[in-house]
Amino acid sequence: MEDNEYSLPPMGGENVPFKELKPERPVVSSAQGEPSQAPPTKKPGPGKEKILIIGLAIALILVVVVLIAFVISSRSPKAEVILPSPSPSPSPMAVATSSGLPANIRERRDTLEKQINDLDLQETDLAFPAVDFKIVFK
Repeated sequence: MEDNEYSLPPMGGENVPFKELKPERPVVSSAQGEPSQAPPTKKPGPGKEKILIIGLAIALILVVVVLIAFVISSRSPKAEVILPSPSPSPSPMAVATSSGLPANIRERRDTLEKQINDLDLQETDLAFPAVDFKIVFK
């Protein structure tokens, strides 16, 4: 247990084990001999540039489509030109037919009128239901 000082949790602030931290970036010595941190030399990869180009292209296409839709919708509607067309000459008087309605249609009309006249809109024949309130539990 003594050889691994990190196996037991510390009991208080004074018993916290100390471990040297290593630098994250490698130390590069300069020409004067003093150590300095090396600047990151990574360039963005070609994948990020492609994604950026594709995103800009899509944004440009959307702007162009919106502009085209705006121009089309802002045009004033053209009025339709209605040319006069020849119409049939009206007859001087409407002539009624002497035959009238056929017999079966006349009968159906009469029965429908009778049903409408006999219809009880107020529903006066309705009454409250007869309910037996004497409930017996066995």
